[in-house]
Amino acid sequence: MRKSSLPAPARISAAFVALAAAALACSPGASLPATATVAPPPTPTATPPATETAPAPPADKPTEVPAPPVILLASGGNLNLRRGPGTGYNILAVLRDGEQGTATARNDNGEWLYVGVPGQQGTSAWVSAASQYSFIVQGEPTSLPVLQVEPPLPAYLRNCLFHPVRIQPGDVVLPEQFNAPNNQRQFNPGVYQGFDQNVEGYPKIFSVELREGKTVDITKDGLNNTYACP
Repeated sequence: MRKSSLPAPARISAAFVALAAAALACSPGASLPATATVAPPPTPTATPPATETAPAPPADKPTEVPAPPVILLASGGNLNLRRGPGTGYNILAVLRDGEQGTATARNDNGEWLYVGVPGQQGTSAWVSAASQYSFIVQGEPTSLPVLQVEPPLPAYLRNCLFHPVRIQPGDVVLPEQFNAPNNQRQFNPGVYQGFDQNVEGYPKIFSVELREGKTVDITKDGLNNTYACP
């Protein structure tokens, strides 16, 4: 039998190392450290550019035919052209018999039209389309836009005499001043005449143009007496 060439102390150390290695190898919980595997970074994917979609061509629209202008003719008499759509507004001009105007607007019910004043470029006024002297030559008034106007200002005639006075047109009798407040009446703007009812022949004692927002006092009777309202 061949003897070991290691000295005794060395042989003892080697034997302990061998036993320790065998014990570690046989231990059930022993394992070699796991080697961490680093995954490579994902490869970036290029995003395809957005595709522009051409807009669909617009659908063909029917051709709109503009409505014909509305033309009003004064036929058989003169028509007053007023500041607003009603007899309570001031008279601004007259559409004489045979003259015509082009309407650009109407009131809510279409009974009054806003027309150009003949001979006054750029000026318009309101005329009644329901008058017996109105005649629509062309167009349809309901096709016009509605134009809003503020209400008219009231106007009055007041009798300051001791005699009753008949007012024309309208055939209204205003009583004497001591019968107030009945001696005052509201009238539409326009030209009026007054006649003394207590003097023979009923002489005309005044002629006046009444305007919106005004009160006109009747102060002189048919005997040239002058009065003032209290």
